[in-house]
Amino acid sequence: MLRTAHEADARDPEELASQLFVLFEGATALATSLGDIQAFDFAKSAALMLIREGLHPGAETV
Repeated sequence: MLRTAHEADARDPEELASQLFVLFEGATALATSLGDIQAFDFAKSAALMLIREGLHPGAETV
């Protein structure tokens, strides 16, 4: 994730990569413990917000 954040020219690639990693790990843990993959749907929308906020203005997003 760090390499991708650097390639995307994030404002703070280390912070963005860490935030996304924590989000992914949390969604994985929740989905595993509850047996419900809906956690990934919530994580996706949160990740998109983090990415939009973490990139320089005018940068292309997903």
